[in-house]
Amino acid sequence: MKILLVAPVYLNLYKIIKDELVAEGHSVVYFPEGMLPWNPYYRYPNPIKRWVLRFLFEQRNMGKKYWVDRLNDSLFNQYYDLLFVIQGVTFHPCVTERMRKYNRLLKTVLYIWDSNYSYDFFRNVGYFDKVYSFDFRDVQLFGHAKVGFLPFFWSKDLLKYDKTKNKYDLCSIGTSHHGRFGIFKKVIADAKIKNRSCYIKLIARIPQKLTLKQQFDFFVAQVFQDLDKIEYYDFIKGKQKYDFVDALPYEMEDIARITAEAKAVLDTDNPFQCGTTPRLIWALAQNKHVYTTNQQISKLPFYNP
Repeated sequence: MKILLVAPVYLNLYKIIKDELVAEGHSVVYFPEGMLPWNPYYRYPNPIKRWVLRFLFEQRNMGKKYWVDRLNDSLFNQYYDLLFVIQGVTFHPCVTERMRKYNRLLKTVLYIWDSNYSYDFFRNVGYFDKVYSFDFRDVQLFGHAKVGFLPFFWSKDLLKYDKTKNKYDLCSIGTSHHGRFGIFKKVIADAKIKNRSCYIKLIARIPQKLTLKQQFDFFVAQVFQDLDKIEYYDFIKGKQKYDFVDALPYEMEDIARITAEAKAVLDTDNPFQCGTTPRLIWALAQNKHVYTTNQQISKLPFYNP
């Protein structure tokens, strides 16, 4: 089978998918999914803002214009059996229209590994033969036969690292969002008191300019002397440095190696998602204990308290 894989470059996760498909005997061509110049499909709290942005986006045909030059690439002008799209942030039906000129029986699959709560990924469901999401709540809410639940994946390469070293009692690597800064800071302090070794890194580009909402939140925190929030915003603005903060993202291989050297993994989730992070799935694949803030984990088939 000849497959065109359109996927983001995030953590080079597409390479795992591509390599596995090739190992199964398929011919796979990869095309990186970029970002739209501006994107109206985020679920902004203000419904008027959402409507105006989508109206302007569609009136100017921005989605199709994004693909005009890209579809001239020779990759899109040949025969494929399957179009496999990850996320589909930039997807427009003109892509399948072009590809079906070369194979009118083209099959299409979309896999979403983010939540529809904050971004309208499911707007593309009608253009695909089959859709999978890592968020079981999204699947239930959408309630369509073509949409199925598929948790995040792991690579067999994770098993090549030595899991017997136990260099760390606990490890966790993640980007800064949804209270992760405060959780990491408290866990590190507790580990020092209990003489536990840990490898914990928060990925964040500091300093950052506060949004208007963050500025207001910071003001309220100062009025009510919410010391945790004040400390967090001082961190964002670069007033205070922390050893556990790193600006550069980690490659998947580095995360796998560090996880292999730890007894347990700390998993902190996005409270608005009902899917699992890659970190949690990879930890289970490496037979590690997992401590998680994800309260939805008990609803998944592999949960074992």
